[in-house]
Amino acid sequence: MIIRLYELFGSHALRQRETAQKVVEMVINEPTSRKVIVDFDQIEFATRSFLNELLSGLYNKDNVEFINTNESIEQMMKISFKPLTCNSEVTA
Repeated sequence: MIIRLYELFGSHALRQRETAQKVVEMVINEPTSRKVIVDFDQIEFATRSFLNELLSGLYNKDNVEFINTNESIEQMMKISFKPLTCNSEVTA
């Protein structure tokens, strides 16, 4: 399955969490054995809110690939979502 963001939303800019939630729902409704490609072709800008919602909603989904991300979107992805890591050592 390919989710073409520009065709889906008709905009060069993705701004809202609700928009990202629609994409997350589409991916979650696909069988995990089926690869899902999220295509950013013609998307020039995505807000931190959009990307945080998208990336956190798709975290640990091994069947998802992002393609055609420009440098601006890639940089925003890096700062929008940083999964927490947990130190399992407990000192008393």
